[in-house]
Order: sequence, then C-alpha cells, then structure tokens
Amino acid sequence: MIKIQLRFLMRYHLHLAAIA
Repeated sequence: MIKIQLRFLMRYHLHLAAIA
C-alpha cells in the first residue's frame, strides 16, 4: 500500500516539475 502511494506521489512530483 505504501509503495503504491509513494509511486503516485513521485509521479505527481514529476508532473509538477515538468510544468514548472
């Protein structure tokens, strides 16, 4: 469960970085 959440967070951060 934690692994999935971490992956989601990482993906979200990557998306945010791409926009910035």
